[in-house]
Amino acid sequence: MSINFRILRLALVSVFAAQLIVACNFIQSRENLQNCKFTFEGLEVQNYSLSRLDLRVKVGVENPNASEVVVDRLDFKLFISDREVADGKRDTKDTIPAGEKQIIDLDVSTTPGKLGMTALSALVALGDVDYRLEGTVHLDTIVGSIPYPIELQGNLKEDLEAAEQEEEAAPQ
Repeated sequence: MSINFRILRLALVSVFAAQLIVACNFIQSRENLQNCKFTFEGLEVQNYSLSRLDLRVKVGVENPNASEVVVDRLDFKLFISDREVADGKRDTKDTIPAGEKQIIDLDVSTTPGKLGMTALSALVALGDVDYRLEGTVHLDTIVGSIPYPIELQGNLKEDLEAAEQEEEAAPQ
């Protein structure tokens, strides 16, 4: 065998091994993200006026995996009383350590007109209003972005009351 053939064969084996490692990491990252539990943790009215309403949606990400999970981006749409009221994107990279839970804040702005007066009144008072958050979590890899869809829905008042009860029951 000539030296050039050996070098070519070694290069091809190296490329194949590198692709195999990338594929394994890709599969593991995707699996880790799928194992995470996404929860609605709260909604805060940051600011409101006659022309604009600024909200902060709090999304919990619980990572039950033995390794960290990275959320590179999160695109989302917020629905209040079955009306799409806002959409947004969080471009900040979040790392959730193994076995831990982290809160991701999604800041969004909307208008009173998009909400409707009934939903606006209930939302400002953090009252009895149904919500739904549809989103796509993106995990960036060297072979591209992996999208993972999430959907959170419930009743704002009920969920906030349940969160308060959990907080009170938690040992201090």
